[in-house]
Amino acid sequence: MIHEFIEEQLGSRLPHCKFEIPINTAIDGIEFVGRADCYDPISGAVLDVKSRHGWYKFSPPTQRHIDQLLVYMDALDAQCGQVVYVSKKDLEVRTWPEDNYFEFDQERFDHLVEKAKTIRDSAKAGVPTKADDIPFAPCGCWVCDNETLAI
Repeated sequence: MIHEFIEEQLGSRLPHCKFEIPINTAIDGIEFVGRADCYDPISGAVLDVKSRHGWYKFSPPTQRHIDQLLVYMDALDAQCGQVVYVSKKDLEVRTWPEDNYFEFDQERFDHLVEKAKTIRDSAKAGVPTKADDIPFAPCGCWVCDNETLAI
């Protein structure tokens, strides 16, 4: 419903935009799959919509949201992007960056591809049985804060 709202609002203002674009791209043997919420071919910008329950502890950007958007930007050969946060309570919209776009970061994207390769190679090696076998240092996000070896 949130995505439909954004598509309706943007589609009426920017009729050249494309919505819900399937992404399926392979880089160095790693396949990235997803759906880009909105692509504006005129500005070369990708927008990714994230719904929230509210603004409590809102401190954008969430790093995994930027990583996801970088994959979409690469697949669409887009120069810039923006994360669009929408409150489910009242449909208030906040963006990151607030009044502009951020540029594609090739170095960060290359790091994502390398991280994906490490995950692939680790999965082939089997499930870790002790914390020392996990190939990443906790990054501080909520996932790593709750990291366990349990599946």
